[in-house]
Amino acid sequence: MSSSPWWGPSVFALAGVLIGALATVGLGLLNRRSERRRLSRDQKSRCYPELLRLATELRRLPVWPVEAGDPRDRLDDLQSLALEAGFYGTAEVNTAMSTLLGAAQEFAAMITFLRAESSPGHRNKLDQRFAERHGTATGELTSAMTAFATAGRHDLEIAGSFQPVEPKVLEP
Repeated sequence: MSSSPWWGPSVFALAGVLIGALATVGLGLLNRRSERRRLSRDQKSRCYPELLRLATELRRLPVWPVEAGDPRDRLDDLQSLALEAGFYGTAEVNTAMSTLLGAAQEFAAMITFLRAESSPGHRNKLDQRFAERHGTATGELTSAMTAFATAGRHDLEIAGSFQPVEPKVLEP
């Protein structure tokens, strides 16, 4: 005669089936969550550096010659990508991105103003009366870019600090 009740093996079998089903569902949910996280990280890994590239392009845009390009075109590209990146970004990244966009708008407006209110100097140099204003706008854009890069690296869990690589510009 057995010392276990007649219903014991059935309860253990049912419990085993339930635990197995719950484990399968739980692992499936975790897998989908990690897949969504991976896709989001892939988008961020694409958008964040591209935003920095576009901001760098804008910052390097010379006032003269005008043929170098319209700053508003570069600003439009930057703002379009920022809309996408803002969808994936954290609050910290989006705050830094808003600051970056504000600085980029100021910089583009400054270039447009200088082109309308001044004329190129010798070898397309900037009129010295506006050099301080240009330097301030460039500095603010550079600071905003660094803050955005730092926030983006933190979001992507990249260790270390951001050190931009700036090639030396050779004068002709």
